[in-house]
Amino acid sequence: MSLRQKDETPAPTEQMSPEWTPLPGEFMRNRSAPRTAPRAQGTTDVLRTSLRELESPLWAIGHLARWLRDDLAGQVDAVVANNLDLLCESVDGMAALLSEVQEYTRADDIDDHSSVVDVVALVREVFRTVAAPETFELEIAEDVRSIVTSRERLRHVLAVVIDNAVRHHDRPDGRIDVAARHDGQNVVFAITDDGPGIAASQLVRVFHPFVTSTHVGPARRAGLGLTIARRLVSNEGCGIRAEAQDGDRGTTVHFEWPDRTVAERDTGQHSSPGGNGPFED
Repeated sequence: MSLRQKDETPAPTEQMSPEWTPLPGEFMRNRSAPRTAPRAQGTTDVLRTSLRELESPLWAIGHLARWLRDDLAGQVDAVVANNLDLLCESVDGMAALLSEVQEYTRADDIDDHSSVVDVVALVREVFRTVAAPETFELEIAEDVRSIVTSRERLRHVLAVVIDNAVRHHDRPDGRIDVAARHDGQNVVFAITDDGPGIAASQLVRVFHPFVTSTHVGPARRAGLGLTIARRLVSNEGCGIRAEAQDGDRGTTVHFEWPDRTVAERDTGQHSSPGGNGPFED
């Protein structure tokens, strides 16, 4: 049997800030950490190496489990068949966890190069990549057309939030609304879905590691997507929060993102982001 090996050079990453609970309507933001925090080089290198070492045996276990299940189909009783299905599902869950933890450790390495970004085109591109059903609708308010920022980092945050809305929707004909507005040197994005919604008690917890919705689709996830989005947003000195919609359905995720066009216009040079509107701490 040939096992896959990945040859990657470990890179440093930043430590996650301590958890805190925002006031209602307030963004989750790391208030005290600077834009670039000290990096835990050694710990991160060990973690990344360990994750790579786990890939091959987990891949082998998954394939062996499926071979056993397929080869023994019709030859074992229902209990054994069910146990083999559970084994395969458990391996899938571990593979999802491994993939998302790897993604989390690489979040700080996403390209930070600034360029002019067409916001509407980027949202449409992201919507196509998350493989939403053809019956899903996307509506984009074009109040903010272009900004100067890190395209790849913004794309990653949008992808996490939109994918989360699609993945946890309970109907095939969902709708995603994306709006953006300027607030000081930031743009505030609002991504609204008409899905089953999130209980008020869970609106803060959804950004914590390994918290998943009870409304899940067939693809298992480890619950790190919104944690990664929060990390990227926090790295920009900005905030993120979730809000329940009126009624029993729907959630809106708001997040700030720096527009360096505004910073350059106001100061004549690159500045650290910071809003001055109602979402500022």
